[in-house]
Amino acid sequence: MYHSLLAFLSVLPNVQIVGLVRDIELVLTATHQNRPNVLILDTNLSESHVPGLIQRLKAEIPTLNCVVLANNVRQQSASLSAGANHALLKGFLDGQLTQAVLATKPN
Repeated sequence: MYHSLLAFLSVLPNVQIVGLVRDIELVLTATHQNRPNVLILDTNLSESHVPGLIQRLKAEIPTLNCVVLANNVRQQSASLSAGANHALLKGFLDGQLTQAVLATKPN
């Protein structure tokens, strides 16, 4: 999904990819350094790590718009409860991801 997500995002208008990371600690560092308008979390993380990461990011950067690509409904619900702006189920993205990314306001 990694390459298809990159290809998809690269064709959206007014979207610039500022960083790609695959490690939880690097997500925190890169988010602080790059200050993106939108952070897309592809949840290949353990289910227990996703809500904690979202809570930490939102506590440190309250204006961050966080979009989670969830593996299942339980993870989707936990992500939203943790503060994600959007939590979309993988496999059912269609226009939902476009809307979630483009609906965010610049910080």
